[in-house]
Amino acid sequence: MKKVTLNEMETILANKQFVKGASVIANVLQYVSARLNKTNNPYAAAMKFSKVSIFLNTDYVKGVENRLVKEGKDIADYKKGKNTMPIQKCEANNFFGYYEGKPVLEYRPNDNSRPTTKYMFNGKIINKAKIADFIPATKKAENQGTDKNVLWRKLYLANVRKLSLDGEIYKIIPEPTQS
Repeated sequence: MKKVTLNEMETILANKQFVKGASVIANVLQYVSARLNKTNNPYAAAMKFSKVSIFLNTDYVKGVENRLVKEGKDIADYKKGKNTMPIQKCEANNFFGYYEGKPVLEYRPNDNSRPTTKYMFNGKIINKAKIADFIPATKKAENQGTDKNVLWRKLYLANVRKLSLDGEIYKIIPEPTQS
């Protein structure tokens, strides 16, 4: 395992070259603010740890079109929506770039693997059952025209704790402090 700072990981990802369109399997351990309904929620500040098997370097539109073909549907059923988080991609690959100056990893969750998820509140793991009523219902994409959603995620690099990619495992450690 290589221990790297956030800045070092940013440099590694910005320069990691892969053949355009060649899907790359990776795993990410991410720590993000849990998306929960806020009304009357005592756990509104909960955090979510997830270990997710992912595909990098893929193309969302191609993924939707391939799903439509697989389901025996016309590609014209896909109505492209608005990208609410357009990423300036680096030149080396199709999965890393910047949104408003912040480094972002873009990925498709692996459909054949279930993520491992834990919720934390005030530094302690809490049972998902305690927050189940506050987890928003999953919505089906209305524009894809598919029976099964093609999922797509964008993750700020600052929320990545560990990334396994291309035969390496990177653990992101805090930047050294200056004294």
